[in-house]
Order: sequence, then C-alpha cells, then structure tokens
Amino acid sequence: MNLNLLSNIFNNASFGVKDVFDILIVSALIYLAIIVLQRTKSAPIIAGIIVLFIIYSLSVFFGLALTEKIFHSIFGFLLVITAIIFQKELRRFFEIAGFIGLMRKQIPLYEDINKTIINAIEIFIRKNIGALIVFPGQESIDRHLEGEFYLSGKISEPLLLSIFDPSSPGHDGAVIIEGDKIKKFAAHLPLAENVRAVRNFGTRHRAALGLSEVSDALIVAISEEKGTVSICRDKSFKILQNPQELKDVLDDFFEEKFPENKLATSKKWLRKNTPPIILSLVSSLIIWLIAK
Repeated sequence: MNLNLLSNIFNNASFGVKDVFDILIVSALIYLAIIVLQRTKSAPIIAGIIVLFIIYSLSVFFGLALTEKIFHSIFGFLLVITAIIFQKELRRFFEIAGFIGLMRKQIPLYEDINKTIINAIEIFIRKNIGALIVFPGQESIDRHLEGEFYLSGKISEPLLLSIFDPSSPGHDGAVIIEGDKIKKFAAHLPLAENVRAVRNFGTRHRAALGLSEVSDALIVAISEEKGTVSICRDKSFKILQNPQELKDVLDDFFEEKFPENKLATSKKWLRKNTPPIILSLVSSLIIWLIAK
C-alpha cells in the first residue's frame, strides 16, 4: 500500500443519490453512537480504540506487513472484548434507536402542579421525610422498574405525603410522575454503579443516580437525614440550594424534552449538536470512500 491509494480511491469513487442516502444513514448511526458514548462517559476507552484503529490504518497505508498481520490475527478477539466492555453501551444504543420513532408525549408540568410538588418537598424537609420522585424523559423507564404499583392519581400534597409517610409500605420506593398524575408508586430503581458520587448518602440517592445512568429521566431525591434536595440526570448528581430551585430545573427539563416552541428548540439543539453532526458526516464520508 502506498500514496497512490488516495488517488485511486477518489478516481474510482462514483457519487449518486443512493450514495447520499448511504452516507446519511451511516452518519445517523455514528451520531447516535457518539450521543450514547457522551451519556455513558466512555471517552477514555473509545480513545484507546481510536488509537488502535489509527495504528492499523497506518500499517495498511504504508504496507507494514508484520503489524497488519498481527492486527488481522487478533481482530476477532478484539471484537469480542469490545462487545463485552461495551455491552451496556450497546444495549443503550439499541434502546435509543428503538425509541426514535416512538418518542413519548408528555404533558408539561403546569404552574399549579409544579407548585404542589415543591410545597410537598418543603414539608418533607421540615418533617425529615425521605422521598424519591421520577420525571421520565422521552425514553421509557418501565423495564428499569421493579415492584411498582399502578395508581394514576392526580397529584396533590395529601397524596404525596401519604405515599412517603414513613408508616406507608411504599415509602421507600419512588413515584413516577407523568403529566398531572402519579402514574406509579413504590417503584424500585436500579442502583448506581458510581457509588462514589453518592457515598455520603443512602440507597435512595444511589437508586436515583442509577436510573439516570440508564435513561434520560430526571430524578429528585430528598434526604431525611440531611434535609437536602438532590437531582440526578444523565449520570450526574447535584444538590440544590433550596426546593424553589427545583422549579427552574423542571422547567428546563420539560422544555428540552417536550418543547412547546419546537422551532426555537430545534435551533438550540442544532447549535449544541453541530460538532458531533459534523464529525459523524466526515466519518461516514471517509468510511464510504474507503469502502469504494
């Protein structure tokens, strides 16, 4: 392999309408992979794989027979190892891909409902009551829940207080809120792998962070010991200064996930995602040229 490879690739490449769709489809898959990797924070592992890919590409380009032969001999082994390392990321990839055409529709939290939830949280803090409140995003969280009970009751302070009353059988679980209703209660969430992030808190906060690791939901955790309000989203954990701060967090969450002004939100999304979109297009074009 020598420098004539590039000229041969470009000379032999014919570009048609089918190729445009081909490149766009591959770009979409690459973009989806980038988003999943960003959410799962697997950048260091990906960097290592990219380094190996670059070494292999250079060995092919410059005709380094020994290096190329070694890579060929361990290629199947590397695929198996990669699949094992990224099994959770691959599952998330297919989950997100499956939900693209099945995006959930959600009713935004109206001012009175928002106020009701915040008032209930303030009561929880005063009475040293722990609570776990989940606001699903566009992805379904049903497969991540265990032991939940269907309720579909309209949100109210008395209902929230009765569910999280320490004498209630379901007070240790989470409530799932959709629209103006508590859809489920006493739900058990998956525990976070990143125990260090919530090392100063209990199981409730680890469960909140755990659901944020496998979905795009927003989870609110109230600590009965510390009297704090914490939010978990996209594998991140944050303690709020006060319950009133939660209003802005919820408004931003619902505006992003279920926007009313879709045009403005689309422009904002495009500005935010321009780098990964360009990277996806360039990568798919390179792959297309090599495949040709």
